[in-house]
Amino acid sequence: MAWLPGKKLYGDRYIIQKELGKGGYSITYIAKTNKGDLVVIKTLKDEIFKDKNLTSFLEKYQQDFRDEALRLALCQHQNIVQIKNVFTEGKHPCIVMEYVTGEDLGKLVKRKGILSESEALIYIRQIGEALTVIHSKGLLHRDVKPDNIIVRNSNNNREAILIDFGIAREFIPDLILTQTVAGSNGFSPIEQYAEKAKRGEFTDVYSLAATLYYLLTAEVPIPAPARAARIALNSPQQFNSKISDRIQAAILKGMAFHPEERPQSVGEWLSSFTEFKSQNSKVKSKNLSTENSENTTISQDYFPYESTEFKSQNSKVKSKNLSTENSENTIISQDYFPCKSTEFKSQNSKVKSKNLSTENSENTIISQDYFPPESLVSSFKETEIDYRQLENFLEAKKWQKADAETREIMLKILGRETREWGGKAEIEKFPCTDLSIIDKLWIKYSNGRFGFSVQKEIWQNIGGKPDADYQTYMRFVEEVGWGINENWLSWFDLNFSIHAPVGHLPCGVGRGMVDFAIAFLSRIEICGLEEPKNISPNITEKIEIDYSPLRDFLAEGKWREADRETVALMLKVADKNKDEKLSVSDIENFPCSELQKINQLWVDYSQERFGFSVQKSIYFDVVKSIEERFGKNRKYYKMIWQNFSDAVGWQVAGQAKYYKDLNFSLNAPMGHLPVSWCVKFKVEKFGVGVWRETFFERVNNCLLHPEKYHIEKMNKNSIKNRIKIIQGDIAQQEVDAIVNATDRALSAGSTVSYSIHKMAGLELKKACLKLMTCEYGEAKITSGYNLSAKWVIHTVASRWQGGNLGEKNTLMGCYENSLALAEKYGVKTIAFPAIATGALFFPVEVAARIAITEVMQFLLESKSIERVIFVCFKTQVYETYLALLSGNDF
Repeated sequence: MAWLPGKKLYGDRYIIQKELGKGGYSITYIAKTNKGDLVVIKTLKDEIFKDKNLTSFLEKYQQDFRDEALRLALCQHQNIVQIKNVFTEGKHPCIVMEYVTGEDLGKLVKRKGILSESEALIYIRQIGEALTVIHSKGLLHRDVKPDNIIVRNSNNNREAILIDFGIAREFIPDLILTQTVAGSNGFSPIEQYAEKAKRGEFTDVYSLAATLYYLLTAEVPIPAPARAARIALNSPQQFNSKISDRIQAAILKGMAFHPEERPQSVGEWLSSFTEFKSQNSKVKSKNLSTENSENTTISQDYFPYESTEFKSQNSKVKSKNLSTENSENTIISQDYFPCKSTEFKSQNSKVKSKNLSTENSENTIISQDYFPPESLVSSFKETEIDYRQLENFLEAKKWQKADAETREIMLKILGRETREWGGKAEIEKFPCTDLSIIDKLWIKYSNGRFGFSVQKEIWQNIGGKPDADYQTYMRFVEEVGWGINENWLSWFDLNFSIHAPVGHLPCGVGRGMVDFAIAFLSRIEICGLEEPKNISPNITEKIEIDYSPLRDFLAEGKWREADRETVALMLKVADKNKDEKLSVSDIENFPCSELQKINQLWVDYSQERFGFSVQKSIYFDVVKSIEERFGKNRKYYKMIWQNFSDAVGWQVAGQAKYYKDLNFSLNAPMGHLPVSWCVKFKVEKFGVGVWRETFFERVNNCLLHPEKYHIEKMNKNSIKNRIKIIQGDIAQQEVDAIVNATDRALSAGSTVSYSIHKMAGLELKKACLKLMTCEYGEAKITSGYNLSAKWVIHTVASRWQGGNLGEKNTLMGCYENSLALAEKYGVKTIAFPAIATGALFFPVEVAARIAITEVMQFLLESKSIERVIFVCFKTQVYETYLALLSGNDF
C-alpha cells in the first residue's frame, strides 16, 4: 500500500504530500520537511515486500539503494539533483533528494514546440558539464534523455537539472533487466542494446546529442536498433530548416552509430559547437536541390568505412543537369556494406564539364576505345574529376583501395562530402561520361574481370530489368559473390583479389539497398556501357611465378631465407603486396598448382621433414585427437592450434617462440617449416582458428598427402582427476579463489553472490564499487577479505534467450576469462558455482556441458591450476554435473 498524504517519516522530519511517480521497483513522493521545504523521497514499492517472486531480492534492493545514494553523493554539481538524506522507515530504505520545481524538457517541448538553438544549447551545455563531473567519478548516467532533465523555475535563469541516475534498474530481473540493458529508445546508442559491448563517456555523448536532436526538432530520433536494420536516421534539418549546419554536424557526429566515430568525451563534443567550420560545403547546383524534399532521410550504414582523411576546399557541384527538384521522396542513404575510405585530397574538384548533361541520354553510347596506348586518365578530357589515384590503385592491383576510391569519386561527382549515397532519383541521373571512365579503368586493369559493364552483363543474363524483384537481385548478388542464400557478406569478407568471382568488384555501390542497386544497374545499361568482347576474364593461367629463388635457398640449406621467400611467393600468387595479408577467401581460392609447387620443393629438399603436406598431416592428427575427446566444436580451434604448435615446435608449454628462436635446420621437429605463412593471414574478422582450418582444408583438397605422423594422445582421465563436483555453499570453500556469478554492477543480487558478500564483509562491497562494472563474459578480481579464499573472481553471464543470441559464447567467456585471471594470480585451487543455472534460466545440462568443456580445455593447455571444484547448490544441478563428467562425453 502506498503512503498516503500526511504520513510522517523519520521521526516526523518528513510529511508525505503526494505520490510523484512509480518505476520498475521504486516509488517517489513529494514530501515536506519540518521546516516547510519540499523534497522528493524515493523508496521501494510495497510489491517488493509482498510478491513472493520478488522477496528473495529484498536485501539486494536495500543494498542497491545505499549504493545509489553513495553514487549520488559523489556527484556534487549545480546541474545534478542533490541528495539530502538517507534513512530507513521500518523496512523501507529511503533516499531524500532536492525537489526541483519546473518541468522536464520532454514536457517543455510538447508544450512550447521546437526550441530555439540558443535556448537548447544552454540546457545542453549545462547537462554536459554535469556529465563531465559524473564521468570524472568513473560513472556513466546511461539514461540521458529529455524526460530526465528538469528546467528549474528560477527567475528565468533556464537552469537544467539532471535527475534519475537509473543505476539500480539494471538489477531488476526479467523484463526490467532487459529494458535497462536496452536503454531508452531513440536516446540510447547501440552499445546499450548489446549484451557484451564496451561503454564509455561516448555512450552518454550519444544520448546528449540525441536530446539536442529532440529539442530542436520535437522528434524522437530513430532508435539505434532500427538504424542497425538500415532504417535511416533523419537529418535534423529535415524537421527544422532553421538548424544551422554547425549544430546539425555536431548532432550527427555525436550520434554516430559506431562508438569510435563519436567524440570520446562530452567536452570534446561540446567543443565541436564552436570548432566546426564550413567554407564551401553547400551544394549550389540549381538542379541538385533538395528543397521540398520532405521525406529526405540521411542514414548511416551498419558497417561503415573506416574513413581516413577527406580534403576538398571547393567541392561544389555546378552541373545544371543533375536535377532532383521536388523529389519529395528522395532517400539519401548509405549502402549497407560500404568500403574502406582512403585519403582523398583535391584542391579544385568542381565538376565543370559542359558535357555532363544527362538530358536525352537514354541512347547515349560511349564510343571511345577501351584501351588507349597511354594512361587512360591522361586521355579523359571531358571532366575535371581526378582519376589518377584510382588508376594508381588499379595498376598496383590494390583492389580494396581502388574500390574505396571508386566510391569516393562517385560521391564527389554527386557533391556528397558526407560519405552518403543519394537515392534512386539521383543515381538515375549519374553522368554517363564519368560512369564510363570508371568502368574502363576497372576493365583495363582487371583484364576484363571487374567493372560496371561486367556487372551489367551478369545482371542481364539472369533476367535483370528495371522493375526486377528482390529475388532476382539476390540471384545477381550470389552470382557476383556478394552473398549466399540471401545472407550478405560483410565488406570485410569480400574477395579483394584477382581471383574473385567475375563482376565481384567494384562493390561499393548498390550493395544492401535493393531499389538503389537495381536503379544503378539500369543506369549502366542506359549509359550504354558494354563489356569488351575481346577480353577474357579467365586469368587463372596467367600467373607467372619465379620459383628459382626458393629452390636455390632450399638447395643451399638456407631455411630461414626459404621461409621468407615462401611468404613472398604466396602473396604474389594471391595478387597481394608484401605489406598485405591473405583473407579466408584468398586461401579458399589459392591455386592448387602453386600450392603443390611450393610444397613439393620443401618436401624434396628437406628429406620429407618440412612442407605444407607434412604440417597438414600433423594438424589433422591433432584435430582427430581433440574431437575424440570433445566432439566437433568450433570452440576447440584454439586448443587444436596450440597442440599443433607444440607438435611442430613453434611453442613450448603453451608459450610461443620468437621467430629468431626457431630452429632453421634439418634437426628441427617434423613440420617445423615453413612457418611465416601462419602470420600472413587476416584472422581478426574470422574467429580463432577458422583461417587455419581453411588453409589445411585447402592443402588437403589440393591432394597433398604424405605419410602420417604420430601424435601421442593425452590421457583425459588425468584431466578428470583434477576436477571435483560437490554440493554445498561456495562461500565456505577453502580454496585459493572462488568465482562469484554476479551482475554487471557487481552487486550482491543472486543467492550465490549474496552469500559471498555476506561472508566476505563490507570490504568486498567497497572493492566492487571501485571496480564499478564488469561486462558480460568478462572477469575481474578482488581480495577475499573475510572468506577462506584469498581471491574472489567476479564474472557476468547473460540471460538464456533460446541459445541463439550469443549467451552460450558469453558463458564460455565467463569460464575462460575467470581461469585466465586465476592463472595470472597464481591460483592453484579454484571453486566455481553452477553459473547461469539459477536466475538466468540456462538449461542445466547446457550450462554444465559448457562449464566442464571449458574447464577441461583449460586444464589440457595449462598445468598451473591443480584442482577445479564445481560447487552446486541444488541437488538436480549437482546430479547433472556429476553425470556429465562421469559419462563418455568427456
